[in-house]
Amino acid sequence: MQSSPGRNAFKFFTESMNEEISKKLRLETAMKTAVKDGEFFNHYQPIINTTTGQLAGVELLMRWRNNDMLIPPCDFIPIAEESGLIETLTEQALIRALIELRPLFTQEPDFYLSLNLSAVHILRSDIAHQFTEILKAHGLTNRCLRLEITESIFMSDMVKARATINEMKRADFVLLLDDFGTGFSSLTYLNEFPLDIIKIDQGFVRNMSAKPANKSIIRTIYLLAQSLNMKCIAEGVETESQLNYLRDVGCEYMQGYHFAKPMAIDDLLAFYEQHERSRA
Repeated sequence: MQSSPGRNAFKFFTESMNEEISKKLRLETAMKTAVKDGEFFNHYQPIINTTTGQLAGVELLMRWRNNDMLIPPCDFIPIAEESGLIETLTEQALIRALIELRPLFTQEPDFYLSLNLSAVHILRSDIAHQFTEILKAHGLTNRCLRLEITESIFMSDMVKARATINEMKRADFVLLLDDFGTGFSSLTYLNEFPLDIIKIDQGFVRNMSAKPANKSIIRTIYLLAQSLNMKCIAEGVETESQLNYLRDVGCEYMQGYHFAKPMAIDDLLAFYEQHERSRA
């Protein structure tokens, strides 16, 4: 809608806004077809125990190729959440992962899959039961799946978030607080929710050299986690110097391009075999 032309005319919608809305609608329509046709696939980013060198687990990352074009998650995930498709996408991705990662679950008793949850998931009361049944159907325990949550989940509905997260904890899922340090209320959440692991936001790690204060922040986050009997995982590790600093701090678990980029299952299995040979 826009005003009639004139000296003092103004537009409620600019052309760029209209194009953005059209793009969103096109993606949503294409996504509904893609869900039915199985166009989505998984990538996995290794999480390394830098003390033992062991592949501790992987983070699941959804990917979508549409008309030979790779659609960035930052484009399709928000639309999936708004349209209600995120639950179906996540369930499909989880089942696909449990099938693809079977060799690693078999060879490594402590190996785990880390899955990102959205606020939509937390607003569901039966998510703990749903995931438990999926894991059981694949002969796996709930300890094989770790659930990553962000502060935005808490802000959506604190009462519902508390009930759902407590239920997930009672079901024996390991719970991670992702992107720690980027919000304003993280300390409150650490105190009020039964979280097990803090993921140090990659922004602090990647900008460690350019912003020396980040080193102090990282050390503080690690010491805070220790005082709360929680573990830490550092994201976005790209250089040897970053790895060495994090190890000096005491952080054992890391992920980032220094170790490996997110990859398809065949590449992950090859990475695992090569990684194990180098440890032998």
